Amino acid sequence: MHIDMKAMTHSARSLVLFYSTRRRPSCLSNRFDRDPIPLCDCVRACVRARVCMRAHTQVDYPLFRSGGEPTSEEIRMQLVLVTTNTTPKPLRAFVGTWNVGNAPPDEDLSSWLDPEEMDGADIIAIGAQECEFKTSSPDTSCQDEWIHALSLAIGDSHVLVRADSLGQMRLAIWAKMATVAGISAHSSDGVATGIGNVMANKGGVATAIWIWNTSVVFVNSHLAAHQNETKRRNMDYSNIVGGLELASHVACDILQEFEHVVWMGDLNYRLDLPESVYGEGCNAKENPPAELFSTIKT
Repeated sequence: MHIDMKAMTHSARSLVLFYSTRRRPSCLSNRFDRDPIPLCDCVRACVRARVCMRAHTQVDYPLFRSGGEPTSEEIRMQLVLVTTNTTPKPLRAFVGTWNVGNAPPDEDLSSWLDPEEMDGADIIAIGAQECEFKTSSPDTSCQDEWIHALSLAIGDSHVLVRADSLGQMRLAIWAKMATVAGISAHSSDGVATGIGNVMANKGGVATAIWIWNTSVVFVNSHLAAHQNETKRRNMDYSNIVGGLELASHVACDILQEFEHVVWMGDLNYRLDLPESVYGEGCNAKENPPAELFSTIKT
């Protein structure tokens, strides 16, 4: 499955990275206690059982009847609801990241989350950092208020698959109903890289999704700050990659475990430029002049 990705960031230090393996990782075969269920087998099994279902995709049903880890039969039934053939098609993802600076969400987020762009996405993944603020009624937690604001901006075109937090980091995944039917499982984990690798003011939270026959993991991270902490940021990244445990019976990191990795967050990497570039007395972080950006070449 090919993934087309649209990324929206809300900070100069925020970034979205996309990593895709060239082949299906061999360690995926052991990701569940049960055997994987190929899409074509699901179709053939239901045809043999002469199950009569509507073939169109606009159907109203819950994510999973059990409310948690789906059974094999639930996967078979939901896959058939949206399957007319086994021709591969692109999976479109809209990814956004924002360090909100401990401020509550704006009433209108459309300048950041464009409704037209989101409507064309099969999956929407939104990450936030420093997302801790005084809540307003009726929400009882920052995560609830943040997810509620995002859901209003996204609208009814997508349903919330899951939302996860680590400290003040939030990560939420929405999907179109036709895409939800192809999600056989999902899981989440987090790695703290703050003081003593215990404090969760820095680190990463990740959500993995197995959709149709493809595995995707979204990682939202907040790495170490300050100009001279590049080595610490690199260490934070390595600890997150090696520390996340998102599948059972897998002895490899997420870069080997999943076919697609989407990394977002406030990565805090800085440009080391001499004062002669941006002018004496000018703080490049607080008020960078336009000329500064014209000197940066990629």
